[in-house]
Amino acid sequence: MDLAFNTYKREDWLRSISEYSQIRQEPANSEQLIFRFDNLVASELKPIHIASLACLIEHFSRLRYTVCLDRTEVGRYLFDSLKFREYWAGKRTYTIANDKSVLNLWHITDNEKELYGQYVKEYLQNHFWKKKDLTSVQSSITEACYNTLDHSNAEGNAFSFIKYDRDSHLLGNAVCDFGIGIAESVKSVYPELSDEDALLKAIEVKFTIKSKSYNSGMGLDIIKSSVTDDKNMVIISNRAFLIADNQKEISRPLEFSFPGTLLSYDINLSKYDDDEERLYEVSLF
Repeated sequence: MDLAFNTYKREDWLRSISEYSQIRQEPANSEQLIFRFDNLVASELKPIHIASLACLIEHFSRLRYTVCLDRTEVGRYLFDSLKFREYWAGKRTYTIANDKSVLNLWHITDNEKELYGQYVKEYLQNHFWKKKDLTSVQSSITEACYNTLDHSNAEGNAFSFIKYDRDSHLLGNAVCDFGIGIAESVKSVYPELSDEDALLKAIEVKFTIKSKSYNSGMGLDIIKSSVTDDKNMVIISNRAFLIADNQKEISRPLEFSFPGTLLSYDINLSKYDDDEERLYEVSLF
């Protein structure tokens, strides 16, 4: 069976993810699924493409399909540079990418939910921004992981992918899970809400459905506050999507139902303040 992806357009890509995720029957034998990316180039792939694709591959892996990538430029990039095979055949939660602009795919797990944000912060400071205070970057990534684990009920089908563009100074992060969806999670407490209104409720400051005893809020407002004023946070969940910045939030219905939640945001690191302590560090060697 072939699964074709032939556009970078966010809505069309995610519509395909949603459509293919409806295949839920195990194959009668070891049936191959071949992901095809004709006429696509790797440089145009964004974190939303990679994170959502990883959830779809995990979905089929659990159904015991044999998953293959074609040998187009994108297929080779996923296999050779991002080392996709190591996640499923090698049962890894993280590998180092050959592409230095990529902090690679992270399989979100409960025992490593706080490590990823710390790793990203240290990677950026060691390679690109030695003097920047990137605490809020770390906080936003950690909150995204907590949010996924606490509210999605995704049973481990959750991935994050981060890419840094050195020329534009943009850090892009996408977190995707195939769980119940943020909208459905909110509606478990407020069943009268539409999916669009549920997403608006989810980003209210300190909003919580008290899914965990330690939970003080969904943390989406913390993620939104980390986004620089020239960028947006996007949430796609169930039958709605939301775009938010530090000034406003807009929520609209989707024409299809996404099988979980996709959270995406960009941060312009050049707009972050310098870390005063790092400005006065002196190397002895």
